[in-house]
Amino acid sequence: MKPGEIVEVAIWLNGEETDEQIAHWKTVQVPALLEQTEKQFGVLIRNIEFSTKYPGEDRVPPVPDHISGINVRLLVCEAQVFSAPPKIEVASGFVHDLTKDDRNRLREITRRAYAKTHPGQWLNNKQVDSIINAMGPEAALKTLNGKLH
Repeated sequence: MKPGEIVEVAIWLNGEETDEQIAHWKTVQVPALLEQTEKQFGVLIRNIEFSTKYPGEDRVPPVPDHISGINVRLLVCEAQVFSAPPKIEVASGFVHDLTKDDRNRLREITRRAYAKTHPGQWLNNKQVDSIINAMGPEAALKTLNGKLH
């Protein structure tokens, strides 16, 4: 599962379902399934939209043999997959021993490098500091001295 993909979950209805049953599927069952999927794949799933499709329409599979009724239709939930923000804990470490100017410069360099591989995502100072601390003081000093970019 990759960012940008669309995920779908659907349920066949036969016309005998109550409004409460359909609402329960939309507000309880689908969100629980999407949350489980997010955890399993380490992504975020957002922009959820529901639609109703009917047998014979484009991308509608054949109606299962055990489904029949007065109003057979497929209730579809579509949602978009996004990158999950990095799980970064509040960090303490050498980054706080740098001068304010060096710390700000290193934060900017780190943000630019991160943005190249994670377009559209923005890191706050705590997240950036955590990355800097994880890279270590040697990498930070080389970067500040212009030996890494």
